[in-house]
Amino acid sequence: MSLRTLIFFLFCFSFSSCKKQGGPAKEGTPVSEPGLPSVPSEILNQLMDECTGIDYVFNELPFSLSFQEEPGIDQNIAFIDPYVPVGLIPPGCKPLARKLFLIKGEIAYEADVYYSGKCQFYVFIGKDKKPQYANGMTRAGIEYYKQVFQQAQGMGQQTQ
Repeated sequence: MSLRTLIFFLFCFSFSSCKKQGGPAKEGTPVSEPGLPSVPSEILNQLMDECTGIDYVFNELPFSLSFQEEPGIDQNIAFIDPYVPVGLIPPGCKPLARKLFLIKGEIAYEADVYYSGKCQFYVFIGKDKKPQYANGMTRAGIEYYKQVFQQAQGMGQQTQ
């Protein structure tokens, strides 16, 4: 197991052990049936070991983001909570951005980023352009997107 993979799992474990009791689903609410499965650990391991870049293309914000250095890449991958499956995409949730995971300059995986209200999760898009996997965000991921939104609002106020 590589050092990056070990750090990833330690990072995820530290956030999952701090979660609120009760989890995201209420009693009687379907979590994974017949919805989307969680991202397989093999994919998350591959991303931690091989990902060379992450690009964000925001749907309505006036900028994009790109990460090409290892600390930023690893941090962004660790925003995916492997212990929180989403199952069904709640009605009314719309993606904020498309997150592109690059391996050696090629798009290896794509995920829609949902961040608004109770919509705080990732939906990985398959080669057929259909939703394939879905996982929640870690607390660090939620805080990261909150900061991105605050910065975007500041940019919008400066241009007015």
